[in-house]
Amino acid sequence: MKTIKPQKLGLLTRCFEYNQRFYFAVSVLMYVPLGGEADLLSEASMWEMVPDEIGKEGILEAAIPKARAEFLAAGFAFPPGVQPSLACTVRIAFAGREKSLNVFGDRFWEMGQSSEPQPFKKMALSWQRAYGGEGFSKNPLGRGFKPVKGAQGTVHLLPNLQYPGETTYDPDIPITPACFGPLDISWPQRFSKAGTYNKAWLKEDFPAFARDIDWTIFNIAPEDQWFEGHLNGDEAYCFENLHPEKSRIEGRLPGFKARCYITRKAESGDVFEELPTRFSTAWFFPHRERAVLIYQGLCETIDEDGSDIVHVMIGAERMGEPRPQEHYLDVLAKRLDKEKGMFYALKDSLLVPEGLPKSGHAAPVDENPIREKMRKRMERQIAEARAVAESYGLDPDVHAPKTLPPEEPAPDLEHLPEFMAKLEAEAQKQKKEAEISLEGVERRTKDLLASLDMDFEEIRKEYKEKPKGPPAFSAQEKIDFMEQLAEKMHKQDLDPEEIEGYLKDEDFRQRLFDGELQIKEFYRMSAHHQDPVTALDKEAGERIRQMAIEAHAKGESLAGKDLTGVDLSGLDLRGADFQKCFMESSNLEKANLQNANLSQAVLAHANLTDAHLTGANLSGANLGGACCVRLNAENSDCRDTILVKSNLTGASFANADFNGCNCSGAIYEDTNFSGVRAAQLKFLECDLRGLIFSGAHLHKCVFLNVELSGVDFSGAFLQASVFLDVIGKQCRFAGADMTNVRFVGQSVFDGSIFSNARLDDANLRGISLQDSDFNHAQINRADFSECNLRNANLYRAVGHEASFVKTDLNDASMISLNMMKGSLQRADIRGADLRGSNLYQVDMARVYANQYTQLGDTFTKKIRIYPRRVAPNEA
Repeated sequence: MKTIKPQKLGLLTRCFEYNQRFYFAVSVLMYVPLGGEADLLSEASMWEMVPDEIGKEGILEAAIPKARAEFLAAGFAFPPGVQPSLACTVRIAFAGREKSLNVFGDRFWEMGQSSEPQPFKKMALSWQRAYGGEGFSKNPLGRGFKPVKGAQGTVHLLPNLQYPGETTYDPDIPITPACFGPLDISWPQRFSKAGTYNKAWLKEDFPAFARDIDWTIFNIAPEDQWFEGHLNGDEAYCFENLHPEKSRIEGRLPGFKARCYITRKAESGDVFEELPTRFSTAWFFPHRERAVLIYQGLCETIDEDGSDIVHVMIGAERMGEPRPQEHYLDVLAKRLDKEKGMFYALKDSLLVPEGLPKSGHAAPVDENPIREKMRKRMERQIAEARAVAESYGLDPDVHAPKTLPPEEPAPDLEHLPEFMAKLEAEAQKQKKEAEISLEGVERRTKDLLASLDMDFEEIRKEYKEKPKGPPAFSAQEKIDFMEQLAEKMHKQDLDPEEIEGYLKDEDFRQRLFDGELQIKEFYRMSAHHQDPVTALDKEAGERIRQMAIEAHAKGESLAGKDLTGVDLSGLDLRGADFQKCFMESSNLEKANLQNANLSQAVLAHANLTDAHLTGANLSGANLGGACCVRLNAENSDCRDTILVKSNLTGASFANADFNGCNCSGAIYEDTNFSGVRAAQLKFLECDLRGLIFSGAHLHKCVFLNVELSGVDFSGAFLQASVFLDVIGKQCRFAGADMTNVRFVGQSVFDGSIFSNARLDDANLRGISLQDSDFNHAQINRADFSECNLRNANLYRAVGHEASFVKTDLNDASMISLNMMKGSLQRADIRGADLRGSNLYQVDMARVYANQYTQLGDTFTKKIRIYPRRVAPNEA
C-alpha cells in the first residue's frame, strides 16, 4: 500500500475485523494554530510537539472510528495575574459544550481537615493531579484515595483538580476524577465496554472485536467531552486560564475538510474511489496555541491486511470549496510518475486548501554559501578583466568577459516541479541552438578546407576517434629531453638556469615519475573503454614475438614491457612473467600460459580463445572486452580482475579466486564458475544464463535485475546473498548453503531445485516458486509468506518456525514436512498433501483447505485452527 499525502497532513491507517468482516480505517490529522488565521502547520512539527504534551507512551489517535465526536485537552492551568494563586478555575467551551475544572495548589489532609492550598503559578492538567491513586480503578494514577509514602513520611494528599460543586469533606468519601485528558483503556470507564471474549468468540471471531462491543470504548475522552454526532470543523472555541500570558483565547476552527481516496484492486482493474471522512476529534493544546484535528474514514476490505487497497491519498479543502474527483486522480498520476513523481511529492498545494498563509510554504530548496562564494569570486574576476580592457581603451563588451546575468532565486519546494520543467526546456533550447551553431561552423570549416584541397570528413573522423593504446608519456624521456635541451643551450651561449633548476629538483623528478605511474594505472583501469588498437605490421609483430620467445627461453622476465598488439598465439609460455605488461589487443589464441604471472597486465580486447591459463596470476589484470572463448583459467587468481564486456563463452574459471572481480556486461554461455571464491561480487542487470556456479563460494553476493534461468548453484555457499528482481526459472540450488539469503522484489524461481539445500532464516517472501523442489531442505525460520508454491515439493523438509502466511500451496506435496511452531496462517492448501507432517503448535488460522487437502497421520498437538477462514465473497 502506497501512501500519498502532503507534508502538512498526518495519516494513520489500521485494518481490523468485526463480525467476520474486514475493515480498513484511516485517520487524517491536521495540525492548526489557535487564536489566529486559518492555517495548516507541518506534520513534522506536530510529532515534535505531541510527545512532550501527552508523554512518549501516550496515544494521540488509535485509528479506530469513534462512535461519538469528542474533544480533549492537554496542558496547564495558569491563574490570572502575576502573583501565585491558591486556586483558579479553568474553562473550555467548544462546539456548544462547556466544561470547567477547579484547580487548587497542593493540599493534604490534616486532622480530618484540608490544609490551605500552596500557591502556584502553573499546574499540570493531568490524571496524576485528579482524584484517585493506587487501588482506585477509575484513576490509579491520581491522588487522594489513600495516604502515600513520600520523602517527608506518609501524607494523605488531596486532588489538585476537581469538578465545580464537588467538594472534599471527608478523606474516606471518593469524588469523581476530573480532567480533560484521555482515559486509559484498562480503566473501567472504557474496559467495561470491550464485550464478551469467551470460547464462542475464540471459535467464531478471534482475533476480531467481540460482537457485543460498545464502540464508545474507542472514545478516549471523559464522557462529558463527547458530542451526539460528528463535528463540522468550523466550531467556535474558548479557553480560559489555560495560557501563561493570555487569560482567554477564543476563535473558530479553520473550517477545513479532509478528503481521502483509495485505489482498490478489482478483477476488472484498479478502481479509484473516495473514502468519506468525518471530523471526530479535537485535541487542544491551549498553552501552545495549537490543536490537532482528526478526521476518520472507514471502508470494507477483503482481508485483515487490506491487501486489495493499493494507494491511499489524503488532502484537505476549505468547507464549501470541494475539488472534483478528477483533480485527485490527476494528482495521483503525477505522484506516481517515475520521472517527475519525486518533485510532485513536494508540491503540497495540490492537496491542501488554496490561500494558506505564506508562513506555511516550504523553505527554499537550497541556500548554498559555497555557490554564493564562487559567484562573488567570478564577478570579481570578470570586473578585473573588464577594467584591464578599459585601461587599454578597448570596449569591455567586445574584448572582455560579459557580466554575469542576475541569479535566478532558488525555488521553494512547492514550485520545484515548474522550476525543473523550465530548466529542462531551457536545456533543450540551448542544445538545439548549439546544434544549429555547430552546423554553421562545420559548413564554413568544410568550405575552407575544400579551398585548401583537404578532406573535411577524413579530418573529422580522425578528430572524433577515441584514444587508442597505452599512454606515450615517459618521465625518463622527459628528463632526457630537458638534459639535451640544457646542453644545447650551453653550446649556443644561452642561459639554461631555469631548466637545470628543474633537473636538480628531486621533487620535480619524483612528480614526473609519479605522474607516469598514475597515467599507466588509469590506462590499466580503463583500457577496455578505448577503441581497440590496430594490429602491428607483420615485421614489427614478428620482431616482438621473437623477442618474447627468446626472453622466455632464457628465463628472463618480460614484466612491464609494451607488447601491445603482439601475436603470441600457439606459444608455450608456461610460467612466463608478464606482470604489468601492456598487451592490449594481443593474440594469445591457443597459447599455454599455465602458472604465468599476468598480474596488473593490460589484456583488454585481447584474443584468448582456447588459451590455457590454469593457475595463472591474473590479479588486477584488465581483460575487459577480451575474447575468452573456451579459455581455461581454472585455479587462477582473478582477484580485482576486470572482465567487463568480455566474451566468456565456454570458458572455465573453476576454483578461481574472483574476489573483487568486475564482470559487468560479460557474455556467459556454458561458462564454468564452479568452485570460484567471490565474496561480495555484484552482478547488475546482466544475463547469466549458461553459467555454472556449482560449489562456488558466493558469500554476500548481489544479483540485481539478472536473468539466471537454468544456472547451476548446486552445493554453492550463498550465505547472506541478495537476489533482487531476478528471473531464475529452473535453477539448481541442490545442497547449497543459502542461510539468510534474501529474495526480494519481483523475483521468479519457478521449477527451481532446492533439494537438500539449507535456507535457514532465508527471506523468500512474495516470490514465485511454482513447481519448485525443496525435498529434504532445511528451511528453519525461513519466510515463504505470500509466495506462489503451487505444485511445489516440500517432502521431508525441516522448517521449524517457518512462515507460510498467505502462501499459495495449491496441490503442493508437503508429505512428512516438519514445520513445528511454524505458521500456515491464511495459506491456501487446497489439494495439498500434508500426510505425516509434524504440525506441532503450527498456526493454521484461516487456512484455506478443501476436500482434496490430505491431512492423514499429521501430528497436530497444540495446533491453532481458530479463527476459521472467512471467504472474501462472504465479507
